[in-house]
Amino acid sequence: VEPVRPRAGAPAAATADADAARAARPARIDQPRSGSLAAESPARLLFELLDSQSTGVLTLARAKVRKDIYLLIGHPIGADSNLRNDTLGQLLLARGALDPTRLAEALEVVRDNRDRLGAEWAFLKFAWARGVRTIPVPLAADHGAQTALYSFVAGRRLDEDEIGIAQVQAAVDFVIAINAAPRDPMGLAPGSEACFSLNDHLATVDRRVARLGTLEPSAPFVVDAGRFVRETLMPAWSAVRVRIVDGARRAGIDPGQAMSSADLCVSPSDFGFHNALVDDSGRVNFIDFEYAGRDDPAKLICDFFCQPEVPLPRKFCDLFREGTLAGLGVSQATHARCRLLLDAYRVKWICIMFNEFLPLGAARRAFSSPELWSERCGQQLQKARTKIAEIGIKGNE
Repeated sequence: VEPVRPRAGAPAAATADADAARAARPARIDQPRSGSLAAESPARLLFELLDSQSTGVLTLARAKVRKDIYLLIGHPIGADSNLRNDTLGQLLLARGALDPTRLAEALEVVRDNRDRLGAEWAFLKFAWARGVRTIPVPLAADHGAQTALYSFVAGRRLDEDEIGIAQVQAAVDFVIAINAAPRDPMGLAPGSEACFSLNDHLATVDRRVARLGTLEPSAPFVVDAGRFVRETLMPAWSAVRVRIVDGARRAGIDPGQAMSSADLCVSPSDFGFHNALVDDSGRVNFIDFEYAGRDDPAKLICDFFCQPEVPLPRKFCDLFREGTLAGLGVSQATHARCRLLLDAYRVKWICIMFNEFLPLGAARRAFSSPELWSERCGQQLQKARTKIAEIGIKGNE
């Protein structure tokens, strides 16, 4: 086991961040030691390193083969090998669990060109500098290695039936705190799928619905899913789209007009109680900001309402929307967009549920058992049917 040392030539900022990480939570750094796996099994060795909270590199070597396991406070956080084909994909390929086409599709999935680490790191630094403390502390980052270290956030996931006024108010307070005066949404890059006009919102949903025109033929329940898309989802979206455009015209909103910076906000994106942890004192902390950036408050609010993992009880919709919009002090046009776009975001989240049926979603599922994929597809189809029944329901109804 070799302790991790600072790299030679590391940038000063990175070194300072690393020093902050060590100060925040000192990790035990063992002296180098060696031994034989004939005397101690890998499992026992890993448990000992976890128990001692060791940080470093566990190297396993035999002849010319070398495997490294990277440990942080006793927890494995990565692994490497000097064998070119020593990867999960190649292992599944050799065992016949994956064919070359599926492997190529899976590898394409991971080549996501969005800088998720950069977005999350920039958001957390921005929020922390503004005194927001219901988030992880950004401690150190190596953007070249796409790796970052944050403080541990204690807590557990909330169940839907635990969500009450206090929890919803905590979410409102969080949005207002990251947008406290002087509000500076231009200090961050655009969020993922950011929208700066009504047409941007419509185009986002258009693209997602269009992608569902081609489903993965081998997906479980694909016949039922295809029928749902053709006979239910696409007609529903066409009707919703017409209502939005007509409603915008009546409200005096030009769908192509770009919003002013005063009507934008700093958005955590993918915001909801699925990305929240409550601690023993009842304090709600928020996590997972890889899509964060500047955006339309209407998108933040509609996504918060529509995400299905830990749904917001409908009776609290008005509390969140009105509290957030009042705290941001945005124009009446933003209030109108929130009302107009809610059904559009219900359609968008149905499309997200149907990622399971897309070719790229199938590539991800290639690493799962057929039984799990079938169960997941069945669940998503049922969730989509439930969500589409909500179209036309307003706020707290």
